[in-house]
Amino acid sequence: MGESMDILSFFIPGRLVQSILSSRSELKNKLISGVVFVAVSIIALTFLSSFFIEEKIEAKFLLSGFENVELPYPSFSQILITRIIYTGLAILIVFIISRLALYFIKREDAKISVLATFILSSFIVMVIATAVVAPILVAQPKAPYVIVETELQDVTVYNGSFTGYAEQGIVTITSPVLNIGYLRAYRVMPDMKMVDWRVQSIEEIEKLVQESRTVLNMSSIKWVEEGVEKNLDRLELATGQWTTMR
Repeated sequence: MGESMDILSFFIPGRLVQSILSSRSELKNKLISGVVFVAVSIIALTFLSSFFIEEKIEAKFLLSGFENVELPYPSFSQILITRIIYTGLAILIVFIISRLALYFIKREDAKISVLATFILSSFIVMVIATAVVAPILVAQPKAPYVIVETELQDVTVYNGSFTGYAEQGIVTITSPVLNIGYLRAYRVMPDMKMVDWRVQSIEEIEKLVQESRTVLNMSSIKWVEEGVEKNLDRLELATGQWTTMR
């Protein structure tokens, strides 16, 4: 029991705060510099990721009716939050593993502030790597991508008409506005099997597009028909047309 308490006390935040407060001013400055390196690396990588997504990816849907649908790219704030979370977890994991190693080699006397400073300062490598990669990335041409299958949630369709399979058989839905909780769009061959996209050339892709068609699987569908609100749990292998999808 006593040994377990020793291990726990070895990791408690209070020891880290106490170690930092008792450190020399030089070490405190290095610790602050380490925090700055982490912040700069996160911001730099976020800007680089956002730039790559917005300027270097040229994606388009190979799904009929989706040509004008806005691609769901992550926003700058979403990328930033994700990087903060992953970086924080990485620092925590490295810190715990390092402390465990020090504990088992009987180096409990090693100051936590020194270890934290070393871990944080190592992020200067990430800053340098980002500075090296950024000009190379900027000079690269756009990378074309095609989207042959997509899943969307909370979709609103305007001036839509769909025909597909429901529990009661073949159903047609037509309404100025339809709200769809979940929508999956993909392409199928004439035998209704999904297209095998393991191809090697653009010509093969174009051939598959010509030979296949787009179908939709939808759930939680709501619409108004003759002033009455209606809903349908599921509509499978549906085809249709619409003016706008958001």
